[in-house]
Amino acid sequence: MNIKKFLSRHITIDIIILGFVGILCLLILYLTLPKGTPMIIEIKLINTTPGAENSIMDNQYAVDKWLIDKIKQSKSATNIFGNPTAEVQKILSWGEYSKQAFVTVKVLAKNDRNRNIYKYNYQNLQTGEKIEIILPSVKIYGIITNVYDPFHIPVEKNKFIKVKAKLVDMNTVFPETRGIENYISPAFKVGDTMQNEEGLLAEIIEKTTTLSEKIITTSDGRIVTGYDPIKQDVNLTIKLLITEKDTQLLYLKEKPIRIGSWIPIVLSNITIFPVITEIVHEQ
Repeated sequence: MNIKKFLSRHITIDIIILGFVGILCLLILYLTLPKGTPMIIEIKLINTTPGAENSIMDNQYAVDKWLIDKIKQSKSATNIFGNPTAEVQKILSWGEYSKQAFVTVKVLAKNDRNRNIYKYNYQNLQTGEKIEIILPSVKIYGIITNVYDPFHIPVEKNKFIKVKAKLVDMNTVFPETRGIENYISPAFKVGDTMQNEEGLLAEIIEKTTTLSEKIITTSDGRIVTGYDPIKQDVNLTIKLLITEKDTQLLYLKEKPIRIGSWIPIVLSNITIFPVITEIVHEQ
């Protein structure tokens, strides 16, 4: 018998057997692998730049615009069988070059029966937990703000309301006045808007600017009101797109519309943080 033919025949048979066993193992793995439960999670993106967590005015949540664009392009992650394990459903973002964003993702979750919670890639799917989702060309990292059963997603009602607000100097070292610097008011005008991919978020519909009131203590101890020639009081009426959730009115998904609360308005030339002084009416 030709030894070369004998070895060749047996090697071919071994390869066929190994191939068959490999396919069988993959089939068994596919059939026994937990299919998972689809869940919808809402994530607020976090800025991973060192030191961002110590920022004020929500800067720790402001991410670069290119990251939002990458997430829009990547869309989904898959397992070894090509089945999607994470799919981007929706992105709500606002801002110019640095954006704050909520990303809604549909994930394939596994139920941890011992703890009665769902997990994605060994990460707990619970509100308040941080999560990392790896897409083909980008990483989503943030804090979970909502977890939903995809078949029972609550309907969120969006509508416009009007509020009156005032620009206040939060960092003043002069308690006699809360007026703002006189270069701020000329940077925006009535009709300026804040928009995102879905449309209008806020619009300045009225604006009045006066010299800032100032508390003055006279030489004989009396307290009177005067005016600061280099500071201004700016009062606004603003049209806001809000979300009605339960009994709350929320601006930008999470900021409650309450008297005394400040709200961010990102305009073309400036970002302002007016304090709500009155809720005028709902449109």
